[in-house]
Formats: sequence, structure tokens, C-alpha cells
Amino acid sequence: IVIIAEVLEHIEDLESQSKEIFRILKPGGKVIATVPYDTNLSFWKPLFAVQCFYRGQILGEDYYKQACGHINHFSPKSIADIFIKNGFKIVRQINHYFFTIVTVATK
Repeated sequence: IVIIAEVLEHIEDLESQSKEIFRILKPGGKVIATVPYDTNLSFWKPLFAVQCFYRGQILGEDYYKQACGHINHFSPKSIADIFIKNGFKIVRQINHYFFTIVTVATK
């Protein structure tokens, strides 16, 4: 089993990361991935934007000026597509109140 929680939004090369997870898993192995639900319809996105504005622009914290390093933005479909493209079968996805997407996939 591979658990990768709140990391993929920070990774530049998602294709390579997904392939590496697939490579190290045994047949039947599972990956559990969580990412922020980061679309215009999510609850997470506007709250995160306010936090980044306040802590970055008002308080001057550089980490928040850079959106905490989030370079990828996910919907349930977009995260599933990455895993499917690289050989995984999606077992289950959980939309946790439009804040977090939990994806369980198998090799």
C-alpha cells in the first residue's frame, strides 16, 4: 500500500510520480491519495484563497504568497484520470464535503 496525502498538489511531474507509485506496488497493491478539492465549485478553494491573501499579503508570509506551493489543482475526475492513465483501476473516490478528494486505486 502507498499512502500519499496532501502531496500531489505540490509535485511538478505527476506523470512520473504516478508511474513510480505503480512501479513499486505489487500486483493488487493499493494507493490511497488525498488532494484538496480545488475547483471553482469547491468549498476549499475560496477559503484557501482568503487564507493565502491574509497570511501572504497582509501578514507578509512568503509561503502563502506562493499559494503554499500548490501547483496542481484537482477535481475528482482529474485525479482519477492521472491514475487511470498510468495503469491503475479506481476502486473508490470520496468527496469529503468539497474540501478533500480521497482516491483509492489498485494496480
